[in-house]
Amino acid sequence: TQPQHNIIGIETSRTSLKKAASKAKNNHTRHVRIVDGSGYALLWLHIAPASLTELHINFPDPWPKERSMHRQLLDDNFMHLAATRLMTGGRLFIATDHPAYQPIVTDCLTRTPYFDSRLDGVYSTVDNERFRTKYELKALAEGRVPFYYKYERNDMAAPAAFPLPVELEMPHAIVQLPLAVDEIAAQFAPFAADLTDNAALTDINVRYAALFRTLHEPSLLAETYINEQPQDQRIGLKITQRREDESSYIVQIHSIGFPRPTLGAHVAVGRLAHWLTTLHPAATITRHNLQHAPQAAH
Repeated sequence: TQPQHNIIGIETSRTSLKKAASKAKNNHTRHVRIVDGSGYALLWLHIAPASLTELHINFPDPWPKERSMHRQLLDDNFMHLAATRLMTGGRLFIATDHPAYQPIVTDCLTRTPYFDSRLDGVYSTVDNERFRTKYELKALAEGRVPFYYKYERNDMAAPAAFPLPVELEMPHAIVQLPLAVDEIAAQFAPFAADLTDNAALTDINVRYAALFRTLHEPSLLAETYINEQPQDQRIGLKITQRREDESSYIVQIHSIGFPRPTLGAHVAVGRLAHWLTTLHPAATITRHNLQHAPQAAH
């Protein structure tokens, strides 16, 4: 209905993503792109400041389930981020039918200095102009009352607290370790990296969930979870025996899933390399390009 605009749809449900992409393809829609992921991360990482004309947050944010409340998008931080990405006069649309979430949305919009309501009040329970989503039609059919918010970005300057991140080099570390690959694998148990020794890393969490032995080369793959702002990553870290020196290993990021070489990724590689040095008294990190390398590195 708006071919004059480029439209980005953001979703976490694979089923919904596939349906939307299929509809766009079948309708030969060239101005739509579908993105799998977090709206918060996409706005921060991929949207230039003051470049959006409209931002729509539709049902069901959040899911009315306790285990899903961590997916809740709206808070004061998000409102600030949205203000930096919408151009002056840009429009913000929010719709929810969740009775416990509605006061949260109302409070956020009442507090923010960057948006003004285009309605007579904070919200309306009727909006006959909008396109009805599947969840909206379901809510109406079940007798629930939706709340509609229509706001506009005013001209108050929002501090640039969300710069586009600068990507670092792909991290790697060389570890001298007189153990075979299978001996390394035998000593692995899931663990979280201890980052308490560095105050600059307090907002980063790294967890190593599993270690897999590859079939056709002397290497291991560590399933690794990195939590950092603005994007969480689930990546694979390779521990590969070097051909020129079988007592030497290189620790680096595997290309699976298009990982980003963030500070958290550097930390993840560094702490995995440090773990390797704990497996044998002669083990040591001999070379690396890491930001915030562990103290054992030299």
